[in-house]
Amino acid sequence: MVNVYSSPKILDFGINKSAYDLISETLSTWSSKPPYEIKKGLSEEKFKEKFEPILEAIKSGYGSIQESATISVQAILPRSDTLALVSFLPGSSHLQQSLRYTLPQVKVGGDAQSVIFIPRELYGKSNDILKSFEKSIDLYFELNKNLKVLPTRKPEEEARYHLPWNLGTFISSNINLAHLSYMLRLTEEYSCTPTFREFALQLLSKLYEKDSYLGKLVEKVSDEINIGKYYPTPYPFVSSRLALKYDKEFEKNGKYEVKYLGHDFSYLKKYSKDELEDIVKTGIKEGKFDDLVCRVSFAVKHSGVARHEIVRHRTVFQTSTSLYDAAERGEIIITQPIRNLPDALYNEYLSHIEDQFSLYDELKYSNASIGVLPHNIAFTTVLELDGYNIFNYRAFLGNRCCELAQFEVQMLANQMSKIVSNLLREEGLDILTNITHANCFKIRKCPELKERAEKCSIFQAKSFEKSLF
Repeated sequence: MVNVYSSPKILDFGINKSAYDLISETLSTWSSKPPYEIKKGLSEEKFKEKFEPILEAIKSGYGSIQESATISVQAILPRSDTLALVSFLPGSSHLQQSLRYTLPQVKVGGDAQSVIFIPRELYGKSNDILKSFEKSIDLYFELNKNLKVLPTRKPEEEARYHLPWNLGTFISSNINLAHLSYMLRLTEEYSCTPTFREFALQLLSKLYEKDSYLGKLVEKVSDEINIGKYYPTPYPFVSSRLALKYDKEFEKNGKYEVKYLGHDFSYLKKYSKDELEDIVKTGIKEGKFDDLVCRVSFAVKHSGVARHEIVRHRTVFQTSTSLYDAAERGEIIITQPIRNLPDALYNEYLSHIEDQFSLYDELKYSNASIGVLPHNIAFTTVLELDGYNIFNYRAFLGNRCCELAQFEVQMLANQMSKIVSNLLREEGLDILTNITHANCFKIRKCPELKERAEKCSIFQAKSFEKSLF
């Protein structure tokens, strides 16, 4: 059974401090008194007297005042909008329903059901949209029964690629008031789904209910703020010009790809061979290699599934094509397990995706049209890995080269790791190739649960236990 929503559904909302707390904390930066002492003596008259000048200070750029107050929200949103929400990286945190491990359903109160978002402006085509969605769900379960995947994988990982962006899933987020001000401004200035704009307005309304002064502060700041500081570089509703340039260089072949753009190892070459050996030997105790400062840049073509994974690496500089430009590119990424399906099921899969694009063409009058497209539309992302994300434990290559990582992103990360290692060898920095790749090579042991790790070929071969030098 399918549950149809027209608007985002907020399940829980909270704020960690009041306007009185925020004003007291701000005043304490100009006083010898701590915030709680100031709050004791903060009369209503004194509060109102201080509120307006502090509001003006925030408008003029003192954003850290807003950043100290945090909203916590639990909501059901379409996948297009959860991608937008998690792109607000600095100072936010998000826990999202993973379609790697769960069925495309949400349980609130009664039985678990699949959720689709059909905004009011698409009601005239709701029957067609719902029919396409139901076909996607039926096909998902059929794929789940027929997909053959590696021992480290689950069929759900591959079965989800064709699921549409209007699928609703659960997300729990903590964002500060600055994020909300920027979100309100962005959704007013630029194209986005109507549901994401509505979600931002719902958050503002909930904030007004909790504390009218905080609501006023966020709304007034959003009216005038310059959006540069908190602009989310992988924001999925506006393309990066740089990403669009590289998007043209990738062939439309249905495959994910990595293109090397450049690197700088000049700081690494300041060290002698003995110093590098010592950095590696001491670093593997904690998986910490902060002395290794460098950068390597890539352009990557990947699916929307991978975009959801890559965007979560907040320390990786990244900028991407938008959902709208990915839709216009019209390419889908087809992974090998899908290509290996029986011919009849594979043809049914391709036919359904063609139908999704046909429906999208009929709905282009609305910014919500992208909701009917599959998750495997192809994006282009330009990203830069620094020394932290190349070498450190639990950073980008460490997490994503692991065989337990999401398959497509693992394949992309493996390609990046191989390029990095080849570059290191070319520049006489072979020693550092011992600590590229997965986390187990960075701490010389597997950090995963044994029952998961024992299916991994690296774990079985104990490759990470081989001599360092």
